[in-house]
Amino acid sequence: MTLSKCYQYISLNQDVQNIFQIIKKASGAGICTILDVEDSIEIPLHPERTKILKALARENLEMLLDLMDERNTQLPLSIRINMAGSEQFDKDIVMLNALAERLVWRSIVLPKTASTDYLQETHDTLKKVRYHELVIIAETADFFVNAQSIVKKCDELKIKKIQFGHWDYFYSVREFPTPLPDNVKLWEMVKKILKLIEGRDIEYVHTPYCFLFDHEGFHALANYLYHLAGRPIGLLGLTFSQCMQIMRQVQGVSSFNPRPDNYSREQKIEMAQNTIDFFENKNQEEFSFNIKKENHQFVAPHEYLGALHYLSENE
Repeated sequence: MTLSKCYQYISLNQDVQNIFQIIKKASGAGICTILDVEDSIEIPLHPERTKILKALARENLEMLLDLMDERNTQLPLSIRINMAGSEQFDKDIVMLNALAERLVWRSIVLPKTASTDYLQETHDTLKKVRYHELVIIAETADFFVNAQSIVKKCDELKIKKIQFGHWDYFYSVREFPTPLPDNVKLWEMVKKILKLIEGRDIEYVHTPYCFLFDHEGFHALANYLYHLAGRPIGLLGLTFSQCMQIMRQVQGVSSFNPRPDNYSREQKIEMAQNTIDFFENKNQEEFSFNIKKENHQFVAPHEYLGALHYLSENE
């Protein structure tokens, strides 16, 4: 199996020394880190707290650059900004413009890309910012409606990476529970993206694998995806150790077969209530996600919001 890259999102909502060390270690290991001011700091149902944390994250970015100068260390930096048209996006642009003379970004990642107009307008808004590449995320129902025109616009703007964001996508279509990594519903969407970029100079980057220590399962998925794509791919890791494991060449990888789920309405109601209880009883409010202790499963905030919606429609 051949990867083109392993990518890891790093929340800017944490100690700056810690961010610096993570990027330095990851960069030395060949992992492409992406600083995040979007979903990792989006606290569900707490917009005011979210605003405060995102403001602090932007301050942390400037402190990170100061620390790099102080240590005389050059690190490749990428960033995922907020959705164009939002208040947080406008603040991101002010920040990026203010930093334009200070650094050249390796990548700027555009979430929730939904149309050619969205893509062109975002591209134009970034005209004062220096960067090597734009990356788009396919994570809304509208992306797939407008997919053909979007990839043509990617060719025009020389955009060569498309990530799949399954948590956002399945929340946008109100699919509950969120499909797990081996669910056929998830792979139906992956195949649509691969078909879309077939014959184009665009790299597919796969949505994160949620089971943090199931390295065997992650390798099986990566092997399946590589053979499905027929060319090098990118994978998103949630932790440094996950990225390091998936970059290893492993022999005798187990088979991976997508499967359907057949949950009853009663099972879904129980799952929704369990998800809500899990999120509302957590102690840590500074990150949007949470991790189940029993199986080390990363649980995104979209699953909590999806559970709330499902119960409101089905109780």
